[in-house]
Amino acid sequence: MRTQLAMLGFNVAEFSSGDEDLAGLTNEPDLIIASTNVDDADGTNILRAAQKQSPHAAIILLSNIRDETGIVNALDLGADDYITKPFGMEEFLARVRTALRHRLRRPSETPAFQTGTLCVDEIRRNVTVDGKLVKLTPKEYELVHILVQNAGKVVTCGFIMKRLWSEETTQSYLRVLVRAVRRKIESVPEQPFYLLTVPGVGYLLRAPDQR
Repeated sequence: MRTQLAMLGFNVAEFSSGDEDLAGLTNEPDLIIASTNVDDADGTNILRAAQKQSPHAAIILLSNIRDETGIVNALDLGADDYITKPFGMEEFLARVRTALRHRLRRPSETPAFQTGTLCVDEIRRNVTVDGKLVKLTPKEYELVHILVQNAGKVVTCGFIMKRLWSEETTQSYLRVLVRAVRRKIESVPEQPFYLLTVPGVGYLLRAPDQR
């Protein structure tokens, strides 16, 4: 990974252990990659230390545990992505590009988000598909807005629900809302292209260059 990232022009600093070594960073990194398990104390501490030390850096966790609860916890704690070992280098580099795009994107620079024929104008709060205006309810637009702000990244159900409803609710409300949005933005709602489900975790809005 270090060699591949260096070949792409990244300056890479490598540390052998956890949160203490993060203090050795001399410059603000764009990306932190940690090989750890977020379901244990060390993994949680490393993630929190990374956020405290470098609050603007994207964070990717690598783990050999394929556990939905661990993935959800990692994303809820602020990780941008969670990759389960083993994985291919092309997948890894694609995840790096997505994490960096999400963290380095500035809404003021890109008020209009477009992926395929779906366009979201965050200034006018307009959504169009194939150039045609899509009429969304305020709650439907807020869901789209949350996903646009995290385009290409899996957003957990818990995170979305906390943003959309101040009181406690169940995932059934969110599923109904997702279905309503899909009926309006997808050509085939039963086979969504833009608003994707990540089973057991949450939802993802396809990024412009995401396959």
